Amino acid sequence: MVRYREILRLTALGISQRGIAGSVGCSKTTVQEVQRKAAALRLGWPLPEEMGDEALRARLYPPQDRSDATKAEIDHEWVQREMGRRGVTMTLLWNEYAERAVLAGRTPYMYSSFCHRHQRWVDANPEVVMHIEWRPGEWCQVDWCGDAMRVCDPDTGELLKAYVFVADLPFSAYIYAEAFYRMDERAWVEGHVRAFSEFGGSTPLVAPDNLKTGVTRNTIDKLIVNEQYRRMLEHYGRAAVPTRVRRPRDKGSVEGAVLIVERQAIAALRDRTFTSLSELNQALWERVDEINSRPFQRREGSRDSVLSGQERACLQPLPPTPYELVDRETVTVNFDYHVRFDGRYYSVPFTHVRRDVEVVATRSVVPYHATGSACASTRAATRPMGPT
Repeated sequence: MVRYREILRLTALGISQRGIAGSVGCSKTTVQEVQRKAAALRLGWPLPEEMGDEALRARLYPPQDRSDATKAEIDHEWVQREMGRRGVTMTLLWNEYAERAVLAGRTPYMYSSFCHRHQRWVDANPEVVMHIEWRPGEWCQVDWCGDAMRVCDPDTGELLKAYVFVADLPFSAYIYAEAFYRMDERAWVEGHVRAFSEFGGSTPLVAPDNLKTGVTRNTIDKLIVNEQYRRMLEHYGRAAVPTRVRRPRDKGSVEGAVLIVERQAIAALRDRTFTSLSELNQALWERVDEINSRPFQRREGSRDSVLSGQERACLQPLPPTPYELVDRETVTVNFDYHVRFDGRYYSVPFTHVRRDVEVVATRSVVPYHATGSACASTRAATRPMGPT
């Protein structure tokens, strides 16, 4: 920062502008400008002790109001609030602002200036957090808890980790939680299916994190959802809207639900010993049921009452049958017209010998799909021959 007091002190001593510039470490032009402004304001040495360089700079260079009185003012709080609504863009808000300005006989800012000024307002108010009014039955947010639980194997005494899946409906704040031995694709999909069943319906939009079991790639140019996850959402007629990378507030509702489950359910069960996953989940569900039935502190009712009284009627109905996970594998039919899958042999029509078929297996059925064009049937009964 320029040493304004020192420039005025040396000026009073009769030091040349070149000498002052060399002494305070600034340019000769700066010394000339400070001397000129000080003379115009009749500021001379000595100065009051309380007038430091900051105060002196404010006197020499007072802030200028560059706002144009003919321009219509921007209601930044309204802009910030409206941007939180679904489908609203800055272009739409600028058009509405410009229309109101013209009707009031004022000149609106151009679009670029409108955006620039609002961004400056946002930067000047970093603590401003917009409250989003969630619509009933529109969103479901999902995530994994960071804290793992433990299951003691009754045969070996080994402690096995159990990871807790959490689903949350932002409008009612209703929570569903379930523990799995792995955070894999199967657990991820089964957690969704059971959460929808618990809610009594599904939401058109699901907000997951960017974990690999749900989202393969999420960039500005491309969004690729995991194939198994995509098929599950397609079965329910739903769509995934992953959060932005490193933006936890995009799914703030489930982030809060995870903290509640960790502090009020997982922590409360930390000293209990479970010998099976079903026993652990039973205790976990009892704790979560208590949380859902507990009255709100700042609104009427509870999670249970809001879900049953308002949100459940807005949820999308579930299909007749729940989604079943499928395992897919392309295999070649042997000369004995059998294919090997999951350690067992299954028969197929002999016309597919030496051809590639795709085995699409669920827990109860192992159909196949022939990849060649000569196949007339796309599903066939299977006859296992026993383990290999």
